[in-house]
Amino acid sequence: MSFLTLEQQVLELPLQERAQLVRRLLESLDGVSSDQAQQLWLDVAACRAGEIDRGAVQLVAAAELEHRVQALLKCPQYWAGRV
Repeated sequence: MSFLTLEQQVLELPLQERAQLVRRLLESLDGVSSDQAQQLWLDVAACRAGEIDRGAVQLVAAAELEHRVQALLKCPQYWAGRV
């Protein structure tokens, strides 16, 4: 499975499942060195910039992003098992 196919499938998941996946992915980076983490973020940024340039993704205004994050943080399913 290609990265782009996987990414597309993940983006189609319900909000709570995407949030859980993000949390688990971030936790998986705990053992990464600072230099490795920086290079990984640069790689992600370059990939995302390419997607924006190609028109493959829809941009979201900062206010809308904040609204979505606030709604997610109020979601009990997001916090389940975080204690």
